[in-house]
Amino acid sequence: MYIFNRITVIPQLPKELKKLSEIANNLWWSWNTEFLKIFKMIDPDLWERIDKNPTKFLKAI
Repeated sequence: MYIFNRITVIPQLPKELKKLSEIANNLWWSWNTEFLKIFKMIDPDLWERIDKNPTKFLKAI
C-alpha cells in the first residue's frame, strides 16, 4: 500500500486558548515543567492518559 498524501488536521482553538497552542508547539515547555501544571489543571485525567504531552492534549480537548 502506498501513501500518496498525508493530511494533518490542526484544531482551531478559541481565541482565549491560542497562547496554550503556541506554548505546546514550542519546546520551551520541555524544560519549564512548572508551566505544564496549567494543562493538568484543565483536565487531569486526560493529561495522564496522553502521557503529559501538551500537543496531544490540545488536539484531544
